[in-house]
Amino acid sequence: MPAGAQNLDREGRLQKIGCRYQELLAEIDEVDARVTAALEKLSPATSDDLSGRSC
Repeated sequence: MPAGAQNLDREGRLQKIGCRYQELLAEIDEVDARVTAALEKLSPATSDDLSGRSC
């Protein structure tokens, strides 16, 4: 395969990875919003305590 074709193939794969990355970020945001809403329904104090924490 010529070098130019390899670069195009690599760019295509990187673009697909970038698109999938954006899709996953959107999915994570959606799940985070649902979990936060569920926590707020269970106990507002609990969701406030957890909102600023990270793993």
